[in-house]
Amino acid sequence: MLEIIFVILSLAATTLSAVFWIPYNGFIYILYYILLFIGYYVVAFLIFAILFGLIGRTVSLKKEYKKVNRFFRFLMEAVMGFVIRAMHVKVHVSGRELLPDEPFFLVQNHRHGLDPIMTVHCFRKHKIAFVTKKENLRAPFAGRYMHRSCYLALDREDPVQALGVIKEAVRLIHEEKLSIGIFPEGTRNKTTEPLLDFKDGCLKIALRAKCPLVVTVLKNSRAIGKRPHLRPLHVDLKVIKVIPYEEYKGMKTTELGNIIKELMLEELKK
Repeated sequence: MLEIIFVILSLAATTLSAVFWIPYNGFIYILYYILLFIGYYVVAFLIFAILFGLIGRTVSLKKEYKKVNRFFRFLMEAVMGFVIRAMHVKVHVSGRELLPDEPFFLVQNHRHGLDPIMTVHCFRKHKIAFVTKKENLRAPFAGRYMHRSCYLALDREDPVQALGVIKEAVRLIHEEKLSIGIFPEGTRNKTTEPLLDFKDGCLKIALRAKCPLVVTVLKNSRAIGKRPHLRPLHVDLKVIKVIPYEEYKGMKTTELGNIIKELMLEELKK
């Protein structure tokens, strides 16, 4: 969407400039038109980036926000789509129809920093906020937008803070009708193994929220950062299974984690 707006603005500005400033002179006229268009596109992008950053500065990282701000989420999702397309990544989604209408708890394997961006963008009709490491909320530009969209910062070295994150995630699911996503591996998998060991404690969110548990996998996202010259790349995002609360009610987190891991491994080996 953003690139369409940039193109329209750039075409309008270029056309006006060409009509009033550039005398028609065959090939030179066309060359000037192209160069002006590129210049105006860059200017439009830079103006948006500056405004995006300035608007983000209005968000305080020291304040806890209990409700998602629709305006900030809209801008964040627009930028997510722009980033995915700019990276020449095409995400193929399967099993989208399995997603429940009610808020859910989503689990996923983790191979690349774009994983949550692709997931939130592809499932944007469902409000999803991820539990992420606290450093991500301090990232320039995007961090404040994530914070204002009720993404949850997890300090893996602080068990007390982690318990607070679990409680807040449950509240968001119940009161704000916000779905919560998490990577049960706890960090990005940089190994050749399909999955890392799970941090099963994160599954307490689903058990306490008593909501549907959505198991998903991303395939080939690891290759995003390994391409020469940003050549087009295809990534698969699949909803493997939606587990109703009644099916995992009373399970221990380790038992539930083993079930999820087996589902993911089976799909990743295909």
